[in-house]
Amino acid sequence: MMLMSHLGLLGCQHNPQAHKEHDSLSQSFRLLKGENARLKLQVQDLKTQLQLSERRSWTAAAPKQLTETAVAITDKTITSNNTLMSPQQPVDPKLYHHAVKMLNKKEYRKAIVDFSKYLANGLKVSKAGEAYHLRAYARYRLKNFQAAYDEWSEMPGLFPGHPKVIDGFYYMGRIHETRGNIADALQFYEQVRQSNSQNRHKKQAKRAYAALTKRAK
Repeated sequence: MMLMSHLGLLGCQHNPQAHKEHDSLSQSFRLLKGENARLKLQVQDLKTQLQLSERRSWTAAAPKQLTETAVAITDKTITSNNTLMSPQQPVDPKLYHHAVKMLNKKEYRKAIVDFSKYLANGLKVSKAGEAYHLRAYARYRLKNFQAAYDEWSEMPGLFPGHPKVIDGFYYMGRIHETRGNIADALQFYEQVRQSNSQNRHKKQAKRAYAALTKRAK
């Protein structure tokens, strides 16, 4: 086993393309380890809250919301494990378009399932950046803001330079604004304002930035 690993490293040194792929896989592996550790803590926290909810006789809505959030986090853990793998299966080109169709129909949970299936084929599929962003947006529309925020925060590392990264910055600013984190919201809106891309959220970010700045004075 050690000999094979050593030979594999030697092969990477003599093959620039293999070395590049090795670095990419190493980065993906580190991201996966960090993501799984964070998600395990969130799941444990939700289990604790569910136990407390039974003791305090909460309304039926509260445990239901916590359960849905736990399911969303579990789904995200499974997707993260699959997403960072290299594509091994043929990708159905209709899957992405069906997910978008579900999103447009406001069938957000179905859209998340389809985007997750599409991304399970790896980050190198043709619409991976768009699918990653739109899955986060579906979570955002379901008011699962933390899960959406976490996915958008991963995009600069997973898809550097992708135009949807700027879209994510805008929504991350919105989430901070709703939570009252004005300084953080301004930072994300500023990144959208200063971006070179013709982003459709640019005008909205400018208006939000101006309104928050005026409110802060």
